[in-house]
Amino acid sequence: MVKNSAWTHFSDRWVQHPDWIENPVPPNVSPERWETSNGDESYTSMVYGKPFRGDLTVRVSLEFSPRMAPLILFSSALGKDPAGRRELRNYTEIVFWDQGANAWNHVYDDVARKKVYHLSASAEFSLAAETRHCVEVNKQGQQLKIRVDGHTFGYLEKNFPDEFYVGITGCEGINRFYDFEVVR
Repeated sequence: MVKNSAWTHFSDRWVQHPDWIENPVPPNVSPERWETSNGDESYTSMVYGKPFRGDLTVRVSLEFSPRMAPLILFSSALGKDPAGRRELRNYTEIVFWDQGANAWNHVYDDVARKKVYHLSASAEFSLAAETRHCVEVNKQGQQLKIRVDGHTFGYLEKNFPDEFYVGITGCEGINRFYDFEVVR
């Protein structure tokens, strides 16, 4: 489990269901109020325990509530917050939502202890909410190719590290993950 370096909020667990995991959300609070001074309190993230190198493909089956944002992430070395919890510092995230997919690059400034981020790529198309989608991200060198429901787009991620962690994040609402596979 890893936290977002931008917030104090840290979710150290997923909600286990018979066939999927789901990010926990604040109880008895409307989704509009999940973003607090602590950050997005539905944000839950984990990475595979060992880093990867080289080319690979990540496959995930996921589902999301309307307008929400499950994602696949690729992170360089993990940092630690003042409480000693592992957190994401420099990473790329591929986000899926009902209006398509986006790729964001996050860079952590160690001196200022904050991150900056920018949109690296995006593709607009309809993805049904409350529907299971099989998504795939293929990494070859610094080239990323994203596939979901017959849609494909790619881009060059110049900040991709030689060694990286691979994982998933549920945020901005309820997200479900059914499986996770890394293929070389």
